[in-house]
Amino acid sequence: MKEPQTIWTLPPELDQPAPRRIQVERLSPWASWVVILIGILFMVPFLTPLLLEYLVSIRPLEKHGQILTGHVEQQWRAQYRNTTHCEVSYSFTTPDGALIHKDGSEDGSGPCRHPAGSTVKVAYLPGNRLSGSLVSRLTDTLRMLVVMGGFIVGVLAAIMIWLRANHAYRVRKEKRLVETGVAIAANITTTTIIKERYASVFRVQCAYSDHTGRQHTMHRDYGIPFLTDMQSDLMKTLHVGTTILYDPEKPSRALLYPARVVRCIRPEAPTGASGP
Repeated sequence: MKEPQTIWTLPPELDQPAPRRIQVERLSPWASWVVILIGILFMVPFLTPLLLEYLVSIRPLEKHGQILTGHVEQQWRAQYRNTTHCEVSYSFTTPDGALIHKDGSEDGSGPCRHPAGSTVKVAYLPGNRLSGSLVSRLTDTLRMLVVMGGFIVGVLAAIMIWLRANHAYRVRKEKRLVETGVAIAANITTTTIIKERYASVFRVQCAYSDHTGRQHTMHRDYGIPFLTDMQSDLMKTLHVGTTILYDPEKPSRALLYPARVVRCIRPEAPTGASGP
């Protein structure tokens, strides 16, 4: 049985003088929270060991520690998890006269900075014979914590700026077409799933004619993760007819209605109108 042809009708909210009344959808606050959540999950495996070392070892030394001078007795290189570290054995004398021997590691990159016979700065916590870390090692940890924290915060800030800039770009692109664009019927020629950059999208290809009769084509992509939104929006378009809004000054610039972030709203009915 042959299906009846769909007769295109102008969406009622578009049937108003230009510029039409519009409503711009604001960027969802959930987008920012999702970025922050992803950032937190990304930070946990990298920053947790550094934060624990800071809270357990460095923070008490900052408050109550003393800087003492130690002497390097031996130096060697050791490999740990495909990274080469410079290990040193050193000793220092506490303020109460106790001699303490300890082993410590330097930064994994570059040559060893403390050869045997040299002196080193040692951070010692009075009353705690287990303390006595190399100041250079603590400085490296703090530097790494600041660098990684700043890098992750910078990446999150860049993503949030990109989200806002992308939203502003879409608003600017759609606002003119929704306000003053010419509404016309269009035909969906093809629908395909394509690979674009790092994700697959559902592409809808349309063909339409401008007021001079010239043929044009355009497409709109729907994100695959949002199949529910795509079906409710696109399938409705397929059943009631496809509407294109194109720029009368540049007919090749067009969008498949409804737009993504700019909505057209019906004009308010006049109040207080007198009857016949």
